[in-house]
Amino acid sequence: MIPYKTTISEAADSIDLTTLATVKSELGITNGASDTELARLITQASQTIATYCNRVFAKEIVVDHFRLQNECRSTDKLMLSRFPVGAISSVVEDGDALTADDYEVDQKTGFLWRLSSDEHTAWAQAKVLVTYAGGYELLDELPTDIERAAIVLVKQAWFGKSRDPMVKGEEVPGVLRTDYWVGATPGDNGALPAEVEGLIGPYRIISI
Repeated sequence: MIPYKTTISEAADSIDLTTLATVKSELGITNGASDTELARLITQASQTIATYCNRVFAKEIVVDHFRLQNECRSTDKLMLSRFPVGAISSVVEDGDALTADDYEVDQKTGFLWRLSSDEHTAWAQAKVLVTYAGGYELLDELPTDIERAAIVLVKQAWFGKSRDPMVKGEEVPGVLRTDYWVGATPGDNGALPAEVEGLIGPYRIISI
């Protein structure tokens, strides 16, 4: 079961998945003339990746709200919205706080199990609130594939800013022929470059 609501108790200072210094090094830029534009592109690329993956990567302290419906008043595990999971501050069932012996978490996947006598049992209370730290400490803990994807998107935006997105190809011999896309262009409808999709695909949560 996933939470019906997640509230942020302590927000991350930044969602950026790479740094200005790293991007400038990749682009071979040594001055600060383009810093503002590059910083904007980094934030945009980072948000694009987060949206595509249906998750927040930056570590924040959040509260996940779960409500078991009358027709389904039990579930074997809860799925926390942010992971990897750090410290869990509290787990509260219908107003009663649990102890650390009452639950077990898979920090990598965010699965949270209810325990009874050290055995898995069903979550059966109407309302469960979980307060915890979830996500990666940017950029120390962030997988390198995700940062690389952000860099690729920034570089694509940087080099493509002066190119007509409708141009599909150009040819010199005669003395020039330009082919244009008809209909949707690459990048429409949330499409990402294949290289980027390959890098971040393993971290994507598929919405059902």
